[in-house]
Parts: sequence; C-alpha cells; structure tokens
Amino acid sequence: MTALALGAVRKRLGTWRTREQSLLGPDVYVRCVIAAGICLLLASVRALVVSPPDLGWTLLALLSIGSAQLMLRMPGVPISFSVSDIFSFTAALMYGPHAGALVAAIDAAVLSMRLVSSRRSTTRYLFNISAATLAMWVAARWFFLLSGTTALAVEPSEIISHVGSLAVFALLYFALNTGLVAAAIGLAARRSLRQVWCEHFMSLWPGYVGGAAASGLALFLFSVRHGDFRVLAFVLPIPFILYDTFRTAIARMQDDVTHLTRINSMYLSTIEALAQAVDARDEVTHGHIRRVQKNAMRLARELNVQDVLELRALEAAALLHDTGKLAIPEHILNKPDKLTQSEFETMKLHANIGADILSPIEFPFPVVPIVRHHHESWDGNGYPDRLRGEQIPLGARILSVVDCFDALTSDRPYRRALARDRALEIILAQSGRMYDPNVVNAMMSVKDDIVSEESAATREASTVLADAGNHANQAVKVVPAAEPANAAAALKMAGRLGEIVGRHRETARLCEALHEQLSTITPGLTMVVYELDKTRDALHVRAASGVHRRAVDGLEIKLGARLTGWVAAHRTPIVNSQAVLDLENRASQLDPRPRICVSTPLISRGKLVGVLTFYSTMDRPFGAEEVSLFEMLSGLLGPVLEGDPAEKTATADIRDQVVCSSAA
Repeated sequence: MTALALGAVRKRLGTWRTREQSLLGPDVYVRCVIAAGICLLLASVRALVVSPPDLGWTLLALLSIGSAQLMLRMPGVPISFSVSDIFSFTAALMYGPHAGALVAAIDAAVLSMRLVSSRRSTTRYLFNISAATLAMWVAARWFFLLSGTTALAVEPSEIISHVGSLAVFALLYFALNTGLVAAAIGLAARRSLRQVWCEHFMSLWPGYVGGAAASGLALFLFSVRHGDFRVLAFVLPIPFILYDTFRTAIARMQDDVTHLTRINSMYLSTIEALAQAVDARDEVTHGHIRRVQKNAMRLARELNVQDVLELRALEAAALLHDTGKLAIPEHILNKPDKLTQSEFETMKLHANIGADILSPIEFPFPVVPIVRHHHESWDGNGYPDRLRGEQIPLGARILSVVDCFDALTSDRPYRRALARDRALEIILAQSGRMYDPNVVNAMMSVKDDIVSEESAATREASTVLADAGNHANQAVKVVPAAEPANAAAALKMAGRLGEIVGRHRETARLCEALHEQLSTITPGLTMVVYELDKTRDALHVRAASGVHRRAVDGLEIKLGARLTGWVAAHRTPIVNSQAVLDLENRASQLDPRPRICVSTPLISRGKLVGVLTFYSTMDRPFGAEEVSLFEMLSGLLGPVLEGDPAEKTATADIRDQVVCSSAA
C-alpha cells in the first residue's frame, strides 16, 4: 500500500522559513532521500540487467501498474495510497530485493502521474519514487537475512516455513514507506514524526499485512501449480476487495470529517457572535481580540504546542477571553481614567463571569479554563484563583502575555500607546513574576512577527505617555487629605466664590472672576466651562479663563469621548487625571504643559447641561480642599449655565448659605 505525500513536500519547501531552522531541514532531508533512492534504483536496474529475471517479473510489474489505478486519498490531508503492493511484495519475494525495489518504483511513478497536474513537480516525483524504492529494498533485504533463503522463484513453497519473516517484511515496509513520508511532512510543518505518523498513517497497517499475506498465498499457489502464473486469477480479487474495504472506510472518515467541519463551523459562529458583542461594547479595544488571537497562535507555534485540541482551545479563547466584560458596567468598562480600587475589583470579575457564560457551551476543546485563568500570575498573585506556575493552563499563560502586550501597544483612554520595544521591556521585567519565563522568552524570539497597534501619537509625543507598567495593576488615584488650616482657608474661599456666582449673570465674566480667585491658591490653572449641545451630542467651550484659555477656543468633545465627554456621559467626576488625555495633541504643544485635570458634571434640575474642567500645569495633584471647591462650584454653575431665572434664585440661596457658613 504505497503512501505518497502528493504536493505537500513541495509546498512546505516553499514556505518553511524560520530563524531557528534545524540542521536537518525539510529540503535537506528530501534531497538526501532522493539521492539515496536514485542510487539504489540505478543499482537495481544494473542488477536486473546483469541477471535478468524471467517473464514472471514483467507480468508482476504490469499487474502493479494496473492495480495502481485503484488509488485512494486520505480525507483532509495531502496523502494518497494504493493497494498495489501485493505485486511489489511478490516480485521482491520471488526475484529478490532489487526486483522488488524496481517494481515498487514503477508503482510509485504511476501513482504520482495520477495526481492533479497543477501539483506536479520533479521534486515530488523523485521523492515518492525514492521513498518506495528504499522501503521495499530494505524490507526485502531483511526478509532474506532473517529467513536465510535466496529468491523464492525456484522454491516458492519455502514461504510456508518463513511466515514470521514475512510478517517482519510487511511491517518493516509499512514503517519505512509511511515513515519517510511522515518525516517529510513533519519537518515541513515543524511537527514530530510520531505525531504525524500516528495521526495519518498508523491506521493503514491492515493493508500492508493483507498485501503480504496475499503475496504469501500467491507463492504457495505457484508451488502447488509448479510456477503456473494462472494461479494469479485466485489472487487478483484480493486488491479489489482491499480497495473496496478501504474506500468504504475512507468514505465514512470523510463523512466524519464533514460532520466535524459543520460542528466546528457552528462553534466558530458562536465564538464570532460573542466576540463581536464584546468588541462592539468595549469602546477602546476594537481589533484587540483579533490581534491577540493572531499573536497567541504565533507564540504557541514557537513554543511547539502540537496538541490540536489545545491549539483550537487557545484560538477560541483568544477571541472570547473578554466575554465577561459584557457584565461590567459601562461607566467602568469605558472609563477614560485609571480605575479606583472598588472599580478595579469589579473589573476583575470579568474573568470568572466570562468563564461562567461560556461553561454551558460544550466546546470540544478546553476553552473555559483559559478564559477563567488568563489573569493569573506566575508567582500566584493573580486572579481569580491565585494559581501559580504550571498550575495555570499553558493557553492562559500564553494569552496573558499577548493580552498585556496588545494593551500596552494600543491607545487607552487613560494613557497613550507604548512603542513595541518599550512594551517588550515591561513584559521582560515581569518574567518570573507575572508571566511564565518560557512564554516570555518565546515572545522575545518572535517579537519581529508580533502584530501591534502603535499610534502616531506614540512616536510624536512620547514625553506625555503615562507609565504603562500600571496596566498590570490599576492604581487608585489618591486625593491628598486636607489639613485643618487648609480646610479653613478653603471654607473662606468657598464663601468668596459663592458671592462671585451671585454677582455675575454672564458665563464668560463669571468664569474670569472665579479663576482670578482660584489662581491665588492654585497657580497655573485653566478653568473651562463646557456646554452640552444636544443636537450634536457634543460639548463645546462656553467660557474659559486662565493660562491656556486660548488653546481651548473652539474645542469640541463628543459625548462619551475623552475625559470630559466620559464625565458628561456618566455624570461622574474624574479627579487628578492626566490633562493630555482630554486635550490630546494640544497638550504637547503648550508651554508650560498642562499635566493634571479635574472634571465634574454640571447638573441643573436633574439634567446635564455641561461639564466644568480644571487643568493645572503643576506637577502635584489637586488636594482635597481644592477638589471640594471645584465640586461646590459645579453645583452652583449648573443653573447659571442653563440660564433659567428660577434657578438663578436657587443659586443665590445656595450662595447665602455658603457665606453664612464662612462667617460662622
């Protein structure tokens, strides 16, 4: 049963390139097999010319050519085989190794000719012929060494005494013929010989054993009929029976493959739907899961992960690892600032939630453990189960590295993207702590092949990037506590600010007057009042005063975008964030550069009317007393910005209360 690798060898030779190519690459291996096979074939031809066999050998060669038409192909893999080995076996047993090798070579050549013309190549022809020649000659040689006999054409009845040697002959030919092809495919695909052979060839052994048994039967009949080749009429049905048996088996295999393909398609559809749902909901990670999937599979190949189910699981988990974010509140998921400790604890739930969502789906591969544990740390300080070392599934260890890399090299609302080399430095620094050292080393080996999303702003304004190392552990922004003396001063300032709000009706003048007072305690301040434009779902600058008031002229921020837009969309203040995240490229063009900002929503009669944002050029964060003043002002300015006379009266009442408190 001659096995051929179709065009697989040639195809792999054209695409197999790696920086760490083994000494015995597929091209070297194929050339060695061809060289050995051609030398042996020439030696066989010479031997038959010197001592020509009788016409029986010619008849066996013709029968081999005819039965080669009964070729079958394995479903799903570039491998073909035939049931014509009965006649190659018979030729080898009757006329010796050289005669058998030549018939096997003719058989392989005919099989190669039957392949699709577009796949034809000289390399493929020569490899297939050489592999069959080598396998038949070596197997036949061992038969005669073990049996201690010579060619059986003279005494074919001797085969009865050497059934054990015949079995060794059949199994050795089977191992060599399939092994040579499996080795070529394994080297080309960078998979182990054993895995390729077990997956695609091991099930073919009955055909080889049956072929050898049929050859033994043919020799026995020859001995009974004193070399009468008409006895082959009793042997000829055997190849057809084997062909029909294997054809039925392969048809069933094809049905199974088709069924599995449909099931996989269903799983992929489910995976795609969930992945798209996550991608659509998360405003800041579009394309993230696709890059993570591609990088995870590249890293798995570098780590020589060969288990098909494990690879399928990683491929699916890379798309689904953030499924749990569907249950995370939107104001946390898309917050354009570092998360508070409480918000971070909520965000951490997404690993378990995602695994629980996926658990009812009966995946044919272990997806759920990878999703659940992709935030575990190598040192045991990760979440949700604080697994450590190799307790963490390999797929989760791979995913955690590529997930972090993509997050570091992508823009986030709370920071700009890092350059690829800087991101790799951070990952390398966490090797042995957060990440599996073997996975990190593999990442460094294939870093040139890893896909990232570096923004232009990363290269143009690298000096304003936040420390991306905080990605691994979201930090809480702490507002410094107010000292008693500062609290008293802030209370007096609140009284003065209340008086100013009561005296002014025009927003621009009010903004200037308020900034004049606030700059006495917070120098380098820019105060901006953003007004909501409901027709455009955007915020535009209504009034501004301070160091960079001209820089914000005409600035418009979409609802939900940047810091100010997020504060408006969620009616939640953001304190001590980076000004560059709100002003973007404008910040890098200003001198002195705005560094810190506070943003609070402006509410009137329960409705959002705008946002009050303060930018500071100071390096220190705003203190508790300053933040309290800003929040108090946002409560007063909401009605003023809306311009409702009734609300103005309410504002005056609030002002009087502040003044009274200050006087007390």
